[in-house]
Amino acid sequence: MVMIAAALQEEARVALDLAARRSRVRLPGCSLWTLSRPAAQYLLLKTGAGPHRAADALQKALASWQPRFLLNIGYAGALRPVLRTGDLVIAARVSAGAGQRALECCAAERLQAVAARKGLSARTGLVRTVDRVLCGAVEKGRLESAEGVLAVDMETFALAQTALRFGIPFGSVRAVADEAGDAIGGAGWERKLEAARHALGVFIEAYFEDLEAAGRR
Repeated sequence: MVMIAAALQEEARVALDLAARRSRVRLPGCSLWTLSRPAAQYLLLKTGAGPHRAADALQKALASWQPRFLLNIGYAGALRPVLRTGDLVIAARVSAGAGQRALECCAAERLQAVAARKGLSARTGLVRTVDRVLCGAVEKGRLESAEGVLAVDMETFALAQTALRFGIPFGSVRAVADEAGDAIGGAGWERKLEAARHALGVFIEAYFEDLEAAGRR
C-alpha cells in the first residue's frame, strides 16, 4: 500500500477528496486515514507542520504500518524565478542545510512522467527543508545562490530521513505557492494557494490512476 504524507489539513484534503470512502485509523498521536478507491487503497498521514512534527508523526505511523512507498505532497516556496505558482517541484534530492549530506529521493522520473501526462509544469531537482518560514525574496535568493536549490519546505528532509531508517522508498511532489519574489501572505495569497491546491489535486488524481492502471496489468 502507498502512503501519502501531507503537513497541513488543506494539503491532506487534496487526497481525501479523491477517495470513494475514507476511514480514520485509530493510532495514538497520529492523524491517519485509509482511502478506498474502486481499484486500490491508500494510507494518508497528516503530519503537522515542521520537521520535528513530521518525523514524529511518521515514526508513529511506520511503527504500525509498512507501506511499499511514501509520497510526500504539499506546498513549497520557489527559490528560482523560473518557477511559477502552481508549478510542481519533484525532489530528486533533499537537503537540510549546507554541510549536511543530501538524501536521494525515489521515483522522480515516474512522478515527472505522471505530471507530463496531465500537462502540468514540473521541474525535478534539489529541495531544501528549513525549520522556519522564509518570508522574503532576499532571504530566498541567498539560499538559491548558495546551494542551487529549486524550492523550500519544512518537512521533506525529516520525512525522507525517517523513511530511510524504516527502509521505505520515498518521493516528494510539492506545488509552488509563493514564487521567488513573493512575500508570504502578500497580495493575491489566497489565489496562489488555490492554484497550488488545484495543481496538487490534478497530479494526485493522475498518480492514483497511474498506480491503479499498473495494478491491473
